[in-house]
Amino acid sequence: MFGKGREPWIVACLVGGGLWLPALAGTATASRGVAIDLGRIEIQQRLTPGGAYRLPVMGVRNPGTERTRYELHASALKLEGRDAPPEEWFHFSPARLTLRPGETRRVRIRIELPTGASPGDYAALVGPQILTKGPGAQVGAAAASRVTFTVEPATWLQARWLKLKAFLADSTPWWWLVPTVALLAMLGRRLRSRFAVRIERRSRVN
Repeated sequence: MFGKGREPWIVACLVGGGLWLPALAGTATASRGVAIDLGRIEIQQRLTPGGAYRLPVMGVRNPGTERTRYELHASALKLEGRDAPPEEWFHFSPARLTLRPGETRRVRIRIELPTGASPGDYAALVGPQILTKGPGAQVGAAAASRVTFTVEPATWLQARWLKLKAFLADSTPWWWLVPTVALLAMLGRRLRSRFAVRIERRSRVN
């Protein structure tokens, strides 16, 4: 429902602060790396604010030669026509893990939308990053899967408002609409007040 089938492992490795491909590494060199078995995820279902949705399980593997710590993240992806969702929309279980060389662990990914989530098309990268040794939160190489999804308006009124905003954005100039709407509102109030007076007079005659 949420994405296409599994794709080949995506690998990123770190040696001495730089990225490398496993086939080019010397056998005597200690290495830290990260790989995932989940490719692009295209969510066809339109998501609703306030809802929670499960993504396919991601397999995280350590292709290096050292015991390595990882932290799962969601990061912004610049894609034309799509916005970057807040990182707090994504939840990982586990959010951190430590793997021995060659070890693999499954990570569950969930999207939780707040009730006030803005409608629109979104794109993000989700995946593990290597936690390097040293003071502070240092991040090394990473592997990620691209996630694309659409959040629909929560209510009918919100949907109408989005269409109105799109119309105003496409209209040049559109500033004349504001005084026109205000004038129509004033005329409507006057007509309602006159109609109310006529009804009152008729009731007194009777």
